[in-house]
Amino acid sequence: MKRTWRGVISLIMSLALLLSVCIAVPAYAADPISQIKESSDIKNKKQRSITEVNNADDVILVAHRGLGTEAPENTLPAYELAAKKGFKYAETDIQATKDGVWVVSHDSNLKRMTGYDGEIADMTLAEVQSHPITNGANVDKYPGLVTPTFDDFIRTCKENDLNPVVEIKCYGLDKPYQAILDTLNKYDMKDRTIIISFYTQPLASVRALDPDVHMQYLSNTMSTRVILNAKLLQNCGIDVLQYGLLAAPLTSNAAHLAGVEMNAWTVDDPTIASLLVFVDKPEYITTNTLMPAQN
Repeated sequence: MKRTWRGVISLIMSLALLLSVCIAVPAYAADPISQIKESSDIKNKKQRSITEVNNADDVILVAHRGLGTEAPENTLPAYELAAKKGFKYAETDIQATKDGVWVVSHDSNLKRMTGYDGEIADMTLAEVQSHPITNGANVDKYPGLVTPTFDDFIRTCKENDLNPVVEIKCYGLDKPYQAILDTLNKYDMKDRTIIISFYTQPLASVRALDPDVHMQYLSNTMSTRVILNAKLLQNCGIDVLQYGLLAAPLTSNAAHLAGVEMNAWTVDDPTIASLLVFVDKPEYITTNTLMPAQN
């Protein structure tokens, strides 16, 4: 009886989703979910093998900000080390400088990583890179390390056979979105890249420039609205906070029925990862600490 009711509920939700997809919704609507500004202390987390996660053989692991447990997050050494550990996908965050250059930084302010209290959007590239990175795992091994450019990141991915997962952290119609695509095309990496954001506007702006680039819509929660946003953007999956996925298994089922891929972020506990794989069946798991099986 329980299975019957679950099937009925799933069918109703799926029909509701399909109906909502047919309703015109402005693609440029602002996402009410605000970005997470603070960062957890990645460097003190312990690595675990994906083999501890049940039935995860087909799940793609995404290195969150590179291998931040062994090198400062979002730096070139962190991505090089992720590749050496066997990762095939690596996530990063990008912000736009005052002079229109995309740089790799989770925070909009340099203070946490460099000690300098400055907003990236108010600084030129030269000003941003005049402040060396002083925080992160084993930072003393990397003297003179600076905030990399997006170009640096994509080149590093190309050289290390990594598929980039790029979160656009800022929004606004005046941001240099074409420069993102130009860099991807420069290194012939567009077809290997996933563009993600908490905001529909940057994703819609990139989609208007390129009909094919792969995207994922970021969210703290799982809902039919999230699935709808992804469907409207086209060639777009959803990238949902692990607890948001676990709290809405029926909606996860609706996403699968709608042909929308799922990424769960940021999953570091093998038990939670096993539960996610069993209940929600995400195609990707973004992680700080779960290492590929061969390691």
